[in-house]
Amino acid sequence: MKVVVTNRTGFTKEMCQPIADAGFELLYHEDEKGTPFTEEEKQCEVLWMHNAFSFNDLNEFPNLKLVCAAMMGLDVQPVEEFHQRGITFCNARNVYDIPIAEFVMMRLLEMKKRAYEFEQQKREHRWEQLRLLGRINQQKAAVLGTGGIGGQIAKRLWAFGADITGYNRSGRTKEYFHRVHIIDHLAEEIGQYDLIAIALPKDDSTVNLFNKDLMSKMKPTACFINVGRGGVVNEDDLYDILKEGKIAAAALDVYTQEPLSPECKLLELPNFYFSPHNSYSSEDNDEVMFAWMMENLLNYREGKPIKNVV
Repeated sequence: MKVVVTNRTGFTKEMCQPIADAGFELLYHEDEKGTPFTEEEKQCEVLWMHNAFSFNDLNEFPNLKLVCAAMMGLDVQPVEEFHQRGITFCNARNVYDIPIAEFVMMRLLEMKKRAYEFEQQKREHRWEQLRLLGRINQQKAAVLGTGGIGGQIAKRLWAFGADITGYNRSGRTKEYFHRVHIIDHLAEEIGQYDLIAIALPKDDSTVNLFNKDLMSKMKPTACFINVGRGGVVNEDDLYDILKEGKIAAAALDVYTQEPLSPECKLLELPNFYFSPHNSYSSEDNDEVMFAWMMENLLNYREGKPIKNVV
């Protein structure tokens, strides 16, 4: 069975050796974006990739039966085309949940505990005790998206003693949420929350969801973070909201355009917390990802269920 692995999975050719050792015909593709696939590679039955079909034609892979993507987002994947072709497609759901949830807690604590101001004091060799630090305990938190990432965020907020409301499309209750509401109700309810974590996918219903109108309804002491997809938050509107002090602080890890322009005005604001789409990172990501993909590859060969099928 011919298996192609691309470098954008994060695996080196040496790291993929267990695939060949397990009896598969391994081909390693150096650059799914910049280097065309060879005719031999296009004959593969299994492809491990990131988002190769943003740059390549799916129709040129006539034998493809299984695609594993080393990412969670579906907005850059030809999911419908996979289904039409009878190709099994799975994404990296649950692989990054814990690192992202830990990152969210770091950011919420930084914002509520005013970490930036202590760093500023350090740079200025200044001593000034701050008496009005925020907290997470007994705060009202909204988690938008109650899947793997949202669930892990809620689990950690629960441990801190927050009151947690989840938002999804169905309103179906999930573990670690005190309640779950339908996301259509968000605009009328957002003014009650102290903490907001966004773990939503990008689609027609979520693009520009956090615009000036919605953010103007938030508490002036509210903090929020987006670890879902870029485009859910209108960055120009967020700049105005933060600049005018209508909310306390915001953190973005994902952006409408990436890399973020060095000229982005948000970077000038002390109450804006920046990270370069990095919340998923963890020292054991490669190990967890490879184990999941290898299990799927073996299950596929043996006719067993595939994990994370979309």
